[in-house]
Amino acid sequence: GMLKGNGTAISAATAGTDYVSPANHITGYITSNQLTASGTAVNVTGMSFAIAANEVWSVEFFLGIVNEASGSDTKVAIDVPTAATVGGNVDGSGSGGGDYDIITADATLTGGVASFTSGSIRVAALIQNGANAGTVQLMFASGDGINDTSVVGGRTYFVARKMN
Repeated sequence: GMLKGNGTAISAATAGTDYVSPANHITGYITSNQLTASGTAVNVTGMSFAIAANEVWSVEFFLGIVNEASGSDTKVAIDVPTAATVGGNVDGSGSGGGDYDIITADATLTGGVASFTSGSIRVAALIQNGANAGTVQLMFASGDGINDTSVVGGRTYFVARKMN
């Protein structure tokens, strides 16, 4: 097991009190590109994880993005179980030094971020689940609903941490 020290003595560390157990971390990544021209949110395959009722999780999604046309943007959303709350920040590379938005509602697309033809998006969110177990799912859409936007395999991954 793990040990802890207080300056004068060493003793066994307690999971959940002295450190976060590795069992409370979930990671994932994708190896192939996923493309959409839809302005309606679609799931990013492989960018999801299950949560139990009444759990609290933090998650960071990192997306490599390729847009068919410069300025066409990419939008993102997070789908959470019924009665869960979600709040997050979205930062993307874009024209004028970068774009940002916030996530405040289940499965609601942000404004367009990552407006370069090749860029990145970082989504950091806190999910406070209610009484329903379910899945946290990252979603994306074309900013204009016309031009293709792709989530790039090999540059897209997530890290989720159980907070309680």
